[in-house]
Amino acid sequence: MQTLTETVGNKFKWDIALFPKGPTGLRGYHTFSEMWSIYAKSKQPEKAYDLMLLLSSTEAGIYAALESQYGPNCRKSVWSNDKVLKSNPSFPRVFKWISEVEGPFPIPYNLRYSELQDKWNNTSLPLFYGEVPFEEGMKRVQDECQKIMDLPRS
Repeated sequence: MQTLTETVGNKFKWDIALFPKGPTGLRGYHTFSEMWSIYAKSKQPEKAYDLMLLLSSTEAGIYAALESQYGPNCRKSVWSNDKVLKSNPSFPRVFKWISEVEGPFPIPYNLRYSELQDKWNNTSLPLFYGEVPFEEGMKRVQDECQKIMDLPRS
């Protein structure tokens, strides 16, 4: 959102909104997450762990939101920071939405969130770029993502 805000500037008015709720009252959406990991065969796992703690800290999240093109990370402490909330007109509304969610963060029951996200990213581009007919492209994305959803819990 930071990059889009800067790119658009005052050229035209734009905004963000939640996806509408479906007939059952549930809301579908696509989200992005950033994941950090340590290589299992790391020669310096303690230093790698310290780096992960730093990169995922509240302070790093606030710095990234204010000083880079990244939005706030997944920490509520970053989203609720006064400076972060004032840095983009969309952030207070997103923070309100995040705060009002009932229940746990909606990820697949089988915990294969990163696999699902990768599959979405790797199958949706032809659909978005109009390289395939809409129905065909959407069916492929849905079928391929469903295969991930059908896998056992990891």
